Amino acid sequence: FKTNGVDETLQFFRMGLTEGLLALHHGHHPEIDITSETTAKGRWGLYNYLIDQDGHRGQRMGGIYHDEYVKVDGQWKIKSIICRQ
Repeated sequence: FKTNGVDETLQFFRMGLTEGLLALHHGHHPEIDITSETTAKGRWGLYNYLIDQDGHRGQRMGGIYHDEYVKVDGQWKIKSIICRQ
């Protein structure tokens, strides 16, 4: 999937969360490489656990986030996030 901007991203996640579904989403052990004064790349370990409370089932998954960051007006911003599972 691909979203552009905060509004599209929030809408994507709202579509996937239904009543009775609990999601635990953890990012761990970031490795951040500063590639210039205004750019950086990061890798994060992902652990996600979904619990269907009505069906008493769970699903676990893991992956790696590959992020790009950009510094705008002195503040770091997320430019892109790609998750590979």
